[in-house]
Amino acid sequence: MAYLKKGKWKSRHIPKRKPFQDRKPEDDTWKNRTLWRKTSKVWLSENPYCENCRDKGRLVPATSTDHMVPTLQGGAKYDPDNFMSLCQRRFGGHGCHDQKSGKERHKPILIKTKENEHGELIPKDRNDIFEHLK
Repeated sequence: MAYLKKGKWKSRHIPKRKPFQDRKPEDDTWKNRTLWRKTSKVWLSENPYCENCRDKGRLVPATSTDHMVPTLQGGAKYDPDNFMSLCQRRFGGHGCHDQKSGKERHKPILIKTKENEHGELIPKDRNDIFEHLK
């Protein structure tokens, strides 16, 4: 809350901004673009179930399009060969998207990759990722 005292504004109880360390890298701004939102929506309409849950024998609706090879590690941004449908929080627990993101924060998930026609990385075998998510 700010107040005026003798012609000067003083701030009181205003939390200070955190340093830049908590801000996302500039490379993540592409996820907010219309092209990504439309691409993700089309992918989810064609692949409506969580691939990780389906691998475990459960049919759970997917709510998120994720990259198998993270884009910050050179993964293809718009290549469907690098997409996977995942569920988010379900029944108060953590969904598959949260699980994968959490594992990636601690250490990279290493899967065999190859380059697509644009020189971006895509997985050699889609099933490799599921071994890391168990």
